[in-house]
Amino acid sequence: MKLTSSFTLNRQVPQLKIWITLFGAILLDQFHVFRFLPIEPLFAMPVLYFWSLYARDSFPIYIVFLAGIFDDALSGALLGQSALKFLVLYGIVTNQRKLILFGRNTVWAMFFILMMGLTLLEWAILSLFYGRYVGIMDPFIGILVSGLLYPLVQRGLRWINQLNF
Repeated sequence: MKLTSSFTLNRQVPQLKIWITLFGAILLDQFHVFRFLPIEPLFAMPVLYFWSLYARDSFPIYIVFLAGIFDDALSGALLGQSALKFLVLYGIVTNQRKLILFGRNTVWAMFFILMMGLTLLEWAILSLFYGRYVGIMDPFIGILVSGLLYPLVQRGLRWINQLNF
């Protein structure tokens, strides 16, 4: 079966690029660089999705776990909350890579589907943990905005991948 993605990596991606882009995206998310906007887009999940999909051989699972713990430490969330979310995304994307890359628009569509599912999972876990209803509208709107920005994030990561460092 031929994968019909419009982008493939022809060589190993240096782990430094993955570290810089993923941890940079986490810093963008946590330091609220886009607070002037009514809804802040999320950048860590699209970056994690991109590298999990296109550079899984260069993207070890310990980077995903460390990025999740780093995100939790910066946000003040429950320790392991983001790590679980990141690991679930990484596991699904790396194991279902052929399905995601099957058609022309499936990469973007699967990003939306996975983000909505992960948001529901996180909401359910937090609601059970706290024993009360936790608001879900803001995370869903953030995921929607992030999904709309995914093609721009993907284009930027492709450009970064072409840089030689």
